[in-house]
Amino acid sequence: MNNIVTKSEFSRMQGVNRSTVTRWDKAGRLVLAPNGKVKVAESLVQIKATQGARTDVSERHAQARGQAIPAATSATTVAPTRPTDLDDPDMQVNEGDIGEDRAHYKAIALDFGNQQLRLDQALKDGKRLDADGVKNSVELLGHQLRGAVERLIDNLSPQISSQSNHAARSERIKTEVDALIQTLK
Repeated sequence: MNNIVTKSEFSRMQGVNRSTVTRWDKAGRLVLAPNGKVKVAESLVQIKATQGARTDVSERHAQARGQAIPAATSATTVAPTRPTDLDDPDMQVNEGDIGEDRAHYKAIALDFGNQQLRLDQALKDGKRLDADGVKNSVELLGHQLRGAVERLIDNLSPQISSQSNHAARSERIKTEVDALIQTLK
């Protein structure tokens, strides 16, 4: 039997504000029971099926971040005396890649959350899970988590390399790691 909860309970389960659940309802992304309560399993499937990465927004924010970085002047530029990572084309990043990576990372984090909810819901419904299936799911989640952390490092490195203040760099790293932890909860 499906678990049916109020919209407030559903918002707490998803870790989002109640207003987000209301927007999902207005957009037709929720499956509701006749009494107006949310059918959890069906709604999670519907939300997953209707989500999309807004690359236009990611690109706009990436472009704004790029404009906020002060340009180096020729007086402060020092020619490297040995090859650096900047000489390696595989180590170079452009704004389009950063926006794409962020959208991809967010999609992985949402998928992780949805998989965790499905496992929790099956346990609450008393459904036994196949041990091999659970093992494969856990391995997949582990790989996705590792990929998310690696993308975080790739996206954060160019941002903090331009900061000369150690405290500012540490604070930026802490902020991003805290956001990653909150996203994965």
